[in-house]
Amino acid sequence: MPSLRAFLAVIPLAGLCACATRPLDVASTPDGRIAATRSATDSSYGLFLAGQAAINGGRGEAASAYFARAAALEPSADSRFLESRAFSAALLAGDVKKAAALAPTGASPEPGAVHLGAVVRGAEALAEGDGKRARAALTGPDVGAPHQ
Repeated sequence: MPSLRAFLAVIPLAGLCACATRPLDVASTPDGRIAATRSATDSSYGLFLAGQAAINGGRGEAASAYFARAAALEPSADSRFLESRAFSAALLAGDVKKAAALAPTGASPEPGAVHLGAVVRGAEALAEGDGKRARAALTGPDVGAPHQ
């Protein structure tokens, strides 16, 4: 009988919690799918965690989008790290065109990502038939040693 009393005491608490929970902001996309919309409660850390979960689940395109959104929300030095993660996720997803657009340049917390970004930009330029842009990307300052 004591377990029944405890159960009956918990039911009103569960109902109260359900009333206090805010519903998810959703919108339908043009193709009829339901998508969560950006709300005022989006945080760069939450988006980073969502990106990490997407990477761990093998969803590189979604991870790249989460990292890019997190970088847009974070106007500090951390945004360079998030931009680098968005680049890596796009590259892991096989979206070279997007990775070339997101490739980090200049000073970055990950110099290897800057070097890889130069190679990706050069490869994408070659794929588009733009040899001059490819040469500039592959011989520029972002390539780094020992390839200079």
